[in-house]
Amino acid sequence: MVLMATCDAQYKFTTIDIGQYGSLSDGGVWGNSDFSLDRNNGRHMMRPYPRRSLQTDEHRIFNYRLSRARRTIENAFGILCSRWQILHQPLRMSPTNAQNLFAALCVLHHFIMVGEEMKAPQDHQYVPPNFLDRELQDGTVD
Repeated sequence: MVLMATCDAQYKFTTIDIGQYGSLSDGGVWGNSDFSLDRNNGRHMMRPYPRRSLQTDEHRIFNYRLSRARRTIENAFGILCSRWQILHQPLRMSPTNAQNLFAALCVLHHFIMVGEEMKAPQDHQYVPPNFLDRELQDGTVD
């Protein structure tokens, strides 16, 4: 099952699309999703320049910055997965229940991230401390 999402700079999901099968090609998943290019006729879709066309510094800089922007959604998914341990194992449930689970986890993630915004920056906690490995002074991992 594929979960596609957009997020803002604070890692809050702004749009999600759940339910496409992972066996579909990337193009098939995209074409059947709410994110399809048909919504805006592709006018607002930023695509990297192909590697063979990277002739100017402007193109290389654009591709670099676009890849940096993609890290935001990758980090949002990382926070989601580290927060909800159920996502660390195969899901043994019906596709409908899995779809509902993903939707609920995304909504809860959003709710928690909104709460994090209200805290002082030094008090932000994306993941509970007991969910993280810590390196002890002797070099062992706890």
